[in-house]
Amino acid sequence: MICPKCGQQATYIEQYDRDYCYFCKAYVPLRPEPLGVKAVFGKAFNLLKKKPLFFIIALIPLLLNLVLSFGLSISINQFMTPMQSLVFDPSVDSLLSILYSVMIPLIIFSGSSLIVYSIINNAYLIGVKRVLKGKGLNLTKVFKKSFKRLGKYLASSLILIFILLIPIVFTLLFYAPSFILRPFITFFLVILFSYTPAIIVLEQKSIRDSFRYAWRLGLKNLGKTIKFFILTFLIIITLGVMFSFIPRPFSEYVALLTLNPLLGVAFSVLYLNGIKQLQLA
Repeated sequence: MICPKCGQQATYIEQYDRDYCYFCKAYVPLRPEPLGVKAVFGKAFNLLKKKPLFFIIALIPLLLNLVLSFGLSISINQFMTPMQSLVFDPSVDSLLSILYSVMIPLIIFSGSSLIVYSIINNAYLIGVKRVLKGKGLNLTKVFKKSFKRLGKYLASSLILIFILLIPIVFTLLFYAPSFILRPFITFFLVILFSYTPAIIVLEQKSIRDSFRYAWRLGLKNLGKTIKFFILTFLIIITLGVMFSFIPRPFSEYVALLTLNPLLGVAFSVLYLNGIKQLQLA
């Protein structure tokens, strides 16, 4: 059993039929409370050490990034020729040539990235739940279930983007005071609806019920969620400084292979063992 206070592995004491944490020097409660933010990251580190397959999941967006970046660079090089012809011959054909060589690759790049990262996020949630239940990290089953949840995940993501655009529209309508408040309103909305993807993927709920449930969870766990995002920001900054000493583009690859699994697993643990009062392992 994992200690809910520190996130370290507890030791079972057969004599007393209890689990004892030598790090906290105390017995683990019979009905453990939800993990704190520090324990969430501690447990995430332990899961990554025990299940390195989580790093394999991070290879997929890395390979996608390499392929699409290469394709986009070719499109930009091809863009220069019609751009020059447009300057000397501003015709409809030249304009269409620019649109085909730049806009279509950008649309493909954006759409592919959205789909792949949605699948990856689903995979972390499903994979962590399987590991916590003791089922093992079977990537075939994880990705199969991830694809099944893809449609609802993408739909909820688009709705979430629309909700986050509300402060921007509000700013345009009432510029003066709301311009200062916009970052705070957006951050508050992100906190309140941050658990929507996890609910969509892991719970048998409709999109409408998922947003309602996420709103309740966000309000109930506002302080813990803010602490999680602050600690996440500090980790990104710290690793960013460390990776800055690595030559590009290798620093970007190392960042993808490190941050994606760490933050994906940590958020999954936060929802499963930190927000939901549930101990799965």
